[in-house]
Amino acid sequence: MAPIPRTTTSVLPPSIYGTGRPVEFEGLFKDYTRDRRAILSTIFAKQVLEAEKHPRPENPDPHDDGSCEKSPWLYALDDLEEGSYTFNFASRGLEVQPDWPHVVEACEERVTVPYEKLKPYAAPRGLLERMLD
Repeated sequence: MAPIPRTTTSVLPPSIYGTGRPVEFEGLFKDYTRDRRAILSTIFAKQVLEAEKHPRPENPDPHDDGSCEKSPWLYALDDLEEGSYTFNFASRGLEVQPDWPHVVEACEERVTVPYEKLKPYAAPRGLLERMLD
């Protein structure tokens, strides 16, 4: 069976949220370009902190087994800024996961961020703001 394609969009049922059109991750926020670092730092707070403590090595260990535990630098904020994300709305908050190439796909962590933490960045009258109601 072929793998299910992954995208950076989420499709919401028209009966609940209106149109049923795909929603881009960036479209959840009022100014994703300007606030990208703050948004990603909020979403991946724990991972970004670990990446800051353990930056990408200049000379990687040739005996490294490539385990995710040995690679917290994958969540370096500079790298996250260039990434794409899958997401969905859940009762506990916005669930977000990086959409990385296959070679590091196993290191993707799905995180759940309470909607209230993303309130300062939510697009006015957008889906994220509506989840706060």
